[in-house]
Amino acid sequence: MSAGRRRTCETTPGARPDTVTLVRIQDTARVSQAIQTLGVGRSLDELVDRLYVLSEGSLELDRATLHRIARGKTRVARAIDTPEACIRLYFALMILGSEQDLPLETIVREGRAVLAGLVGDPLATLIVGDLERTLPKLTDLRTLREYLEEGLRIWLPI
Repeated sequence: MSAGRRRTCETTPGARPDTVTLVRIQDTARVSQAIQTLGVGRSLDELVDRLYVLSEGSLELDRATLHRIARGKTRVARAIDTPEACIRLYFALMILGSEQDLPLETIVREGRAVLAGLVGDPLATLIVGDLERTLPKLTDLRTLREYLEEGLRIWLPI
């Protein structure tokens, strides 16, 4: 590797070369827009750090990868290469949106866009359907955040 070039998790030795990426971002522009909306007011460095904390280290997105995803410049990201990781990212990004006091409808719409862009509309519809059925019981951002935090805990690796 030439001097001056830094490795990312996608090029680092030991980055699981024997695995096949299962997830390809289907609508890079829409996923990019949703990430920017849910992360409003935060730098990409802050987003990476907060996503890592929220997911208890299970989402190891590096800044360069998140930058490419958030700018619509890639269809592949090893840190979110399984449906489970995509679901954790969905919950974590929506928690970020609730921390920024975005309207509840915006959080749900943009979270769904991220999930659909990562795992496809049929699976996203199933997962978001549970949230949509629960929405009448979620009276404010605090209760939404509690629901999302519980959902994220369920999807954390054991």
